[in-house]
Amino acid sequence: MQYLEDQGPEKARELALSLAELLPFSTGHAGLSLSFTRGRSKLLPLLRDQLVQHPGWDVPRESTWGMGEGVDGIHWLNFLGPPLLETVGGIQALRSHLSHPETSVQELTGGRALISLGPAPLAGDTKLGETLPAYRELARFLEPWLLPFPHVNTWDGYTDEEARLWWRRFLEAPPEKISDPRDG
Repeated sequence: MQYLEDQGPEKARELALSLAELLPFSTGHAGLSLSFTRGRSKLLPLLRDQLVQHPGWDVPRESTWGMGEGVDGIHWLNFLGPPLLETVGGIQALRSHLSHPETSVQELTGGRALISLGPAPLAGDTKLGETLPAYRELARFLEPWLLPFPHVNTWDGYTDEEARLWWRRFLEAPPEKISDPRDG
């Protein structure tokens, strides 16, 4: 977050692209993410309302082992490598299915692609009706390749249904905009 604030989203995007040029990948991403070095089990329950309100924040899986070629979520920058890009139908399929004005599809070297969901990462705010439609559109397109909700709920303080709904937050119907009489 500090890098993003100090350098701006364009520099963050350039950094992600330069790393992508150096690394082989089947999928990758960059965006807003909560990283817990410790205390995850105590912090997640405290963040429940904020995570629902701001769907653009990611809470990464505790382990990336066994991910295979699946997509682990929808983010500001989404990288697809050769095996997955071919499976989804290539660059042309991405461009023909993703029509949101904030979405861009960029062909990279080595049969890879970058899908950008706007010029900067967004947290969204469901209370204000900001449900991140570009993120939802990409989630619908990539749904067959999204990693399934883990069989074991590792989110302490969340019911299985709460954790599942968060995991599928861009596929489920967005929450209704909340009007607060105190807002005038």
